[in-house]
Amino acid sequence: MPGKDWQRCYEAINAFNLANTDSEAVPPHMELILLHGAFERALGAKGGDTHEFVAKLSEFLQISARVQCRTRGAIQPKPRVNEPFVLEAWARDFCVSRGSVAHGHDYAASKPTWSLRNHLLLATYLLPLVMKRVLAKSGMLVMRDEDAALIDAFECLACFDHFARSSQRTTPPWRRIMTEVELDLMARKFDP
Repeated sequence: MPGKDWQRCYEAINAFNLANTDSEAVPPHMELILLHGAFERALGAKGGDTHEFVAKLSEFLQISARVQCRTRGAIQPKPRVNEPFVLEAWARDFCVSRGSVAHGHDYAASKPTWSLRNHLLLATYLLPLVMKRVLAKSGMLVMRDEDAALIDAFECLACFDHFARSSQRTTPPWRRIMTEVELDLMARKFDP
């Protein structure tokens, strides 16, 4: 991997770590800005180009089990022409939300589909997987089946509000989806 690409990866990891300090000194809107910057660095995307960001994220992840917008879950993102899937809708909403807070507006000003907390959760889940893809594309890492399954689970995870109140008798969506992923991986290992 050329030195320039190493620098990009290093900067992406630093921004990710700063966003995830859990320090009260870093408010949630700053975490969003830092996470978005980490994605831009990891993907090699130009700052401020939402279309490129969305396209590069989709290209890097190569999700095999796509989930169309408005087909599942409590969060129903509106699809755009040529972007019928949840990943692209989430990425666009992530960019617009980041732009809103980065320019001094209230988070709600951009009328986001996902709450700030859900954006932070989903971005924190996804960025390490993006970094693995970056390293795999450079020949520095081999993606495991588990990594691909976690990437494929993203669109299902993004369809739910993981901070909504629910009954204690109800299995939270995150746990239900991740249990399905784990069971599927175990079944593949035992399938001759």
